[in-house]
Amino acid sequence: MSRTLTDTPGRDDDAADAPRPGLTLVYAGPAGLARAGEQLSLAGRAAVLLGRDEPLFPGGPLGDARMSGRHAVIVRESGNYHLIDRGSKNGTFVRGERVTDHVLAPGDAIRVGSTFLVF
Repeated sequence: MSRTLTDTPGRDDDAADAPRPGLTLVYAGPAGLARAGEQLSLAGRAAVLLGRDEPLFPGGPLGDARMSGRHAVIVRESGNYHLIDRGSKNGTFVRGERVTDHVLAPGDAIRVGSTFLVF
């Protein structure tokens, strides 16, 4: 007779395997795919400004001419990360839909200007 293995919710190793909040750069405006894969951890940050000249990623500012200087911000509130458009001319999009304030979920595809990110 064989025994059935069961999962035990809430184990410490479950927390270690949980994804850490962050952004992955998929396509960066004029730099195109050359910077794909750069990552930015959001852990420990209360807010992150997304803008044309913000040096967020290891490769420096994105320099995306379609992105406003202060395009959008990601803020942490009550354990959730909110993506908030700051009145940008070209809009902020999540999964292809224009948003002004959106609670981010793992895997959300974000477009600001001609830059694409994954949360």
